This record gives sequence, structure tokens and C-alpha cells, in this order.
Amino acid sequence: MLAVVVAGSLLVSGCAPGPADGSGEETIKLGSLHPLSGGLEFEGTEANQGVMVAVDEVNAAGGIASMGGAKVELLVEDNGGDVDRGSLMATGMVEDGVVAILGTMSSGVALAIQPISERSQVPFMITAGADPELTNRGLKYTFRAHPDVGMSVDGAIAALKGISAASSTPIQRVAHLKLDISAYTAVSELLEKKLPDADMDLVSVVTAPLDATDFSTQVTQIKQSKPDVLVISALLAQSLEIVKTMNAQEFRPDFTVGIAAGFTHPGFSKALPELGENIGDVTYWYNARSDVWTKFKAEYVERFSTVPTTHAAQGYQSAMIVMDALERAGTTDGPALRQALANTSLEDHLLPQEGPIEFGEDGQNHDVQSPMTQLFTGLPEITFPAEFAATDSLFPDPLATQ
Repeated sequence: MLAVVVAGSLLVSGCAPGPADGSGEETIKLGSLHPLSGGLEFEGTEANQGVMVAVDEVNAAGGIASMGGAKVELLVEDNGGDVDRGSLMATGMVEDGVVAILGTMSSGVALAIQPISERSQVPFMITAGADPELTNRGLKYTFRAHPDVGMSVDGAIAALKGISAASSTPIQRVAHLKLDISAYTAVSELLEKKLPDADMDLVSVVTAPLDATDFSTQVTQIKQSKPDVLVISALLAQSLEIVKTMNAQEFRPDFTVGIAAGFTHPGFSKALPELGENIGDVTYWYNARSDVWTKFKAEYVERFSTVPTTHAAQGYQSAMIVMDALERAGTTDGPALRQALANTSLEDHLLPQEGPIEFGEDGQNHDVQSPMTQLFTGLPEITFPAEFAATDSLFPDPLATQ
């Protein structure tokens, strides 16, 4: 197991639990539990690095003032995307005295560590994990600032309505190609339920095994349904294969859009610079117009010499929410910190929403939106809704074959 402590810069050391009395004599431990290896290594590393930037920023500004300027130290663990490993590490973090856990990129790992958080009264702040079930379990110590996949479905439907109206090209037939994952099944169920209210129909749902490498049969089935729009829910590797298979079969509908897919991953446009053009994606994102994003982006580039992704942005924002709660709580006591998180009303943030970040009784931020991005010259740009858009949508897709 990888155990790294970060306090302004990367260190390796032990640390006692942070002070509960405001003395400032000891440091405050936060846990960052993300996949730093395995299939989600890139995304997990980005989220963890976003958390690191947030910790550096707060420590450089004097630490947690309400606790005598106590500095924040970050205990980093690699969950590898594995449920058992994640549970073991979450338990170890609690035993090591972390005041909150940030993670986990995988909804499966997040679901597994929620009971650990609840029993130990250590808040769990989801940096990435979109399964709606995570905030539907009646748990008091779990919080999520970004949208779940249900909210992303709402964002996708709103975007489809918007681009259809703007172009005077009707969208009526929608198909869904997905991997066999519970969160993606929820997407299909929500599309079937909500599309008719937008005068659209889900005409086909085709499921592929999680370990699928050949999508010829699935693409043929989708092609036969003659959709106006194809929604894809898949991980990066499978998203690449699906688009390549579509090209081989000379099939491309008027619009292709991902919901919780891999299209915004830099590796997608790098691998398919031409075929990736114009493809949309609806997932958790950031507000590129916000001052907080601009500041964070500059700090991230300075430290890591690369532009942050949305995963890094979510890691940063989640850590900032926890440290804001620590400041207001003035203590590392679990129930008190949990109450401070529940009372969050954070005005300065980088999320795509109007107004402050606040949490409902279920721990979900219900005001955040899932914007739609499209790939233009290999870069994802928000095209809908208008209040967050960096450029106009391109619809119908010039690469469409039907």
C-alpha cells in the first residue's frame, strides 16, 4: 500500500490527529483515497493532484485559522479501483486519525467505504463517483458536490432539446449503447422514463460486457434502429473501440454524445483526432468562466506542468469544501465537522451552477449542473447551457453518415 503524507510539499511521515481545541500545536490529517494504478489511474491521479493543490493553497495562506493556524497534511492511498483494497485502506485511514476521506473515482469503492465512514463518524467527501445510490442510502456522513448520473441524464436531455431547437433539426429517436455497469443501466432507465417528456423516444438499448473488446454486433444493432442521436456510456478504452467500429461500419448519426463516457479524456482525442471531432459528452464538469477555476488552473500548471482535467477540478473543489467546513467548525470532532459540512454555503467555487454550493439532507449538491461539452480540435468545450458555454454547439454533426 502506498502511504504518502502531503503538507504543502510531498513528504513521508506519520502524523498525530489534528487538534480539536484550536491550539494549532498539531496538524490535521485528510485522507485522499483514489486509484493511482489500474484502469482509472489517470483519473485518480488527476483527482489526487487536485486535492494536493487545495491543501498547498490553504497551508500557504496560513492553515486553518480557527484552529490556531493548524496545517493540513494529506494521507494518500492507492485504492487501485478495487473494493476490498479500498475498504482496507479506508479503515487504515480512520485508524491513522484522518478527519475526512476524499475519493474514490469508482462508485463501487465508494459504496463499500460508506459504512466505514458512517460507523467511525468520519465524513466522506466524494471527489468522483456518480452512482445515484451513493446519496440515496440515508447516510449522514457522505457528501457529493458534483452531479450523479441522473442529473447528467437531465443535462443531456436539456442539451439535446436546446441544440435541436437552435438548428431546427428535430431529434426524435435516441439509442443507448452501454457497458454492463449498474450506473449505466440507471442511465438507460432514466432515458426511457424522461425522454418522452421531451418529445423523444428511446428506440434501442444495447448492452456490452464490461470486458468487451469487439463491438461489431452491438454497433450493428444500434445502426439498425436508425437513431438521430446515439448516447454512449463506456470507459475510455471501450469508447475508443466503439467509435472505431462505427467508422468501420460507416455509421454515424446526426449526433453522438456520451453520458459518463470517456470522450473528454485527453487520450480519446489523441487516439482519434479526426473521428473524435464534434462528439459530445455530458458529465461532471467545471465552470471555465469562474475566477476560482482560473486560479486553480494556474496553480496546477505551475506544479504539474499540465492543464488540469475535470477530475483534478473535482478533487480540488472537494478538498476546499472540507477545509472550509474545518474552518467553520473550529474542531476536528467528527459530528461537529459533519454538521459544518451539512451547513455549507460556499460562494467561491468552480462548479457549473448559479449560487453557492449547498447540500441537501441526502448530502447531494442539487444545484450543480451537468453541461454538455463537444470536442473541437481535440479539446472539450462547453456548448450547453448558454450561461456556461465557451462556444456554440455544432449540430448536426458534419461527419454524420445518415
